[in-house]
Amino acid sequence: MGQGVLESLLQSSSIDAAVDSAGTYGGHRGEAPDRRAMLCMQNHGFDISIQRARKIEKGDFAEFDWILAMDKQVMKDLINLCPPEHQAKIYLFMDSCSPGDEVEDPWSGNMSDFEKAFQKIQEAAVQWIERWQLNYRSLNHL
Repeated sequence: MGQGVLESLLQSSSIDAAVDSAGTYGGHRGEAPDRRAMLCMQNHGFDISIQRARKIEKGDFAEFDWILAMDKQVMKDLINLCPPEHQAKIYLFMDSCSPGDEVEDPWSGNMSDFEKAFQKIQEAAVQWIERWQLNYRSLNHL
């Protein structure tokens, strides 16, 4: 869900940046998103049906400028997987708007849990885009 929202916001902001989603657990590798996640996103005008699950790889830490964790356990797992020189790239997704808060995994819940997750993701994603734009403008003035 986070990838879909961020990609859409980047596109509407005319920002050329790559977004990818990966988990710390590889058991769903190659699978489409949860049908409830796809339905929730579809209800908000997003199509995430082409996304496929994958496990984060060591090279991701070097490739991406930011590694965003949806919850605190994933953040701990990412820090343990990440080479020390890239650990400063890891952030809790909600820290952009609500420090210390996290996006609870809605998988074991119902559609209202997916909706709650979507609302948090939408709110934080807007803040991440604004942060990216500020960083980008600063780099262009060097």
